[in-house]
Amino acid sequence: MYKLYVLAMYKYKYMSTAREQHEVDETKASHVLAWIKELLNYGGLRDDAESIPDQIGNGRDFQRCMKDGIIFCKMTNIIQPGTIDHYQVSSLPFMQMDNIGKFLRACEEHFGIPQKENFLTGDLYELTNLKTVIDGLYLLGRTAGKTQGYKGPSIKGQNN
Repeated sequence: MYKLYVLAMYKYKYMSTAREQHEVDETKASHVLAWIKELLNYGGLRDDAESIPDQIGNGRDFQRCMKDGIIFCKMTNIIQPGTIDHYQVSSLPFMQMDNIGKFLRACEEHFGIPQKENFLTGDLYELTNLKTVIDGLYLLGRTAGKTQGYKGPSIKGQNN
C-alpha cells in the first residue's frame, strides 16, 4: 500500500511539474496574438488577421487557425518578402506540417532564430507544447523589428 501511495505522489508531482513547464504566459501570449494581427493587417491580410483569436485560452482556437502553417508562411513573407516562395494549401496533415517546417527553417535561416530556441512542428500541430510555440513567435516578433528593410510592427518590451 505504501509503494502505491509513493508512486501516486511521484506521478502527481511529475505531472504538476510538467504542467507548469508547459503553462503559457497569458501576457506574452496576448502580445504575440496582437502582434500577429497587426502584422497581417500591415501586410493587407485583414481576413487572416480576423481569424486570429483575441485570447490564447486553451490554445485550440489558435491551433485551428495556425495548424496548416499558411499564416506562418505569410507572416515571414510580410517581414521579408520572398522568404517562403511556395506553400501548400491543403487539408493533408503532411503538407500542413511541411508548411510549418518551412516557417521554422525561415526563422533560422532568414531571421537568425536558432532551432533550439523555437518550437517543433508537433508542439503546434498536436498542441503538445503551446508555451514553446508562443515563446518562438514572441522571439520572431522581437526579431522582426531588426530585419533590414522591414518597417512594420514588432514586439517591443521586456526580454521574456
